[in-house]
Formats: sequence, C-alpha cells, structure tokens
Amino acid sequence: MTDDTTLVIYGITPEGALQWYRHNGRSDGTNRWTAGGGGNNVSAGWNIYSTVFSGGNGVIYGITPEGALQWYRHEGYTDGTNRWIAGGGGNNVSAGWNIYSTVFSGGNGVIYGITPEGAL
Repeated sequence: MTDDTTLVIYGITPEGALQWYRHNGRSDGTNRWTAGGGGNNVSAGWNIYSTVFSGGNGVIYGITPEGALQWYRHEGYTDGTNRWIAGGGGNNVSAGWNIYSTVFSGGNGVIYGITPEGAL
C-alpha cells in the first residue's frame, strides 16, 4: 500500500507562492483533494528559482539563474502546514547547475542533469 505522504504535489504561482496539494482521488480518478482545489500556501518567494523540483519526502531543491542549488525540507509535507528546515533561502548545497536544460531527482538524494545537447 502506498503511503499518502508520498503523493504530495507542489505548485508555484506566478507571484512565487508555494502551494501544497494531496490528491485523495488518486485511486479512482475523482476530484477529491486535501486542502481543496487551491491547495495550502506553505511558503513564498519561490519565483527566484529558474528550476524547482522535489527530492521526495518533503525535500525540495531550487536552482537559481546563477546556478546555485538550494536545499529545503518541508517538515509539513505530511499535513500541508508551513513547517520548514532550512527556510529563508534554503541551504546552498552546490553551484554550477545552470549548465543543464533539465534537472530532476531520482530519489534518495540522487539528482540528474541533462545538458542542452542531450547528455545525461
């Protein structure tokens, strides 16, 4: 059985608000969501990143246009509350990530980057 906390979706508004969602209708395709259709606002300022992606279990990475890789952990990812570790800009964990056209997580701290030429 799948743990409900692994089914969290984040969205970022044009104003930079980070919205938290959990789709309760995932098994039957119905329109049932925890926190309703608008989600819970759990943070602000995410429009400073050119790329944002989940590492799973509440870990979120942001890449600045300058290539800094920032790490956050959303402690409220299980219930949609505004509880964070490394809030206020996150922890800077690396640099040079702006060389990739696509970046994504493979889980467990593994991050992949694809160059504009298609190299993984």
